[in-house]
Amino acid sequence: MNRKTNKTAPLLRLLTRSDDGAIINPIIDDNFKEGVIYLRSNVNNPVEEKPEVVEINIISELISEWLPQTMKRFNSCDCALCRADITVAALNEIPAKYVRISDETDFKEIEALKEKYRAQVISTLVKLVLRNHTDHRKIS
Repeated sequence: MNRKTNKTAPLLRLLTRSDDGAIINPIIDDNFKEGVIYLRSNVNNPVEEKPEVVEINIISELISEWLPQTMKRFNSCDCALCRADITVAALNEIPAKYVRISDETDFKEIEALKEKYRAQVISTLVKLVLRNHTDHRKIS
């Protein structure tokens, strides 16, 4: 005859990794039930995904694109501290220009705006790089 043992509580404790002795059965958990019901109800009615809309700052994009080249061109210190200082100064000096992107047609508009503000960003970066006299590479 088989001997009966009560292994349910220790087994659930192992499965749920509960150290405080509380036994939580994931099948009985309400959040688990709601998740299963939601997944089962949406199998036949898949949700149409809407295109993701993203907002970007054109000026910030241009600064991050042109700052490394500008620092290299003028043999400036390119440590993280100097890059951060110049980036913050440039972002404070040039007003932000935000654009939303929702599909591929917006990329043409973004390229046109980048071309429009490129000269202003580069001249500001040159001015700030030349003003930044610290060169951390010479510190011994």
